[in-house]
Amino acid sequence: MNRNLTPTTQPNDFEDHVANWLCPLLKAHDVLLDLHTFHKGEKPFALFGPENNEGTLQPFAHARAERELALRLGVTRFVDGWLETYAKGVKNRVAYLQANGLPSQGLNTDPRYGMGTTECMRSFGGYSITLECGQHEAPSGPFVGLRSH
Repeated sequence: MNRNLTPTTQPNDFEDHVANWLCPLLKAHDVLLDLHTFHKGEKPFALFGPENNEGTLQPFAHARAERELALRLGVTRFVDGWLETYAKGVKNRVAYLQANGLPSQGLNTDPRYGMGTTECMRSFGGYSITLECGQHEAPSGPFVGLRSH
């Protein structure tokens, strides 16, 4: 569910079926708080979206509301620009493959493969924060998530 989350008329794998169920649910709402934990690191953080824009990668109109929500989650570390960073990586990967005469097909060469639940929510006109509540085994992680509600 963290990559290429978009409805499809021809589901090929389990995640496609999940996307066909989950995306309409997201579309029916305005805001998503997506709770996660992470493998390495210590400090909880929140990921939020782009500035307001009418671009093709991730058009968005709720930057202020999303940032205000992020500031209320009780964390002090924030990350932005995920999808743009992923798209740059895809561009570099495709250039490398082309320069070396290798095929550039598949999900890892599609900028939309960086689209997870938060980006899907934004694509439907809503806004969303991913809250990384802490390291997987950290006893404080559940409290970060509970405090965010």
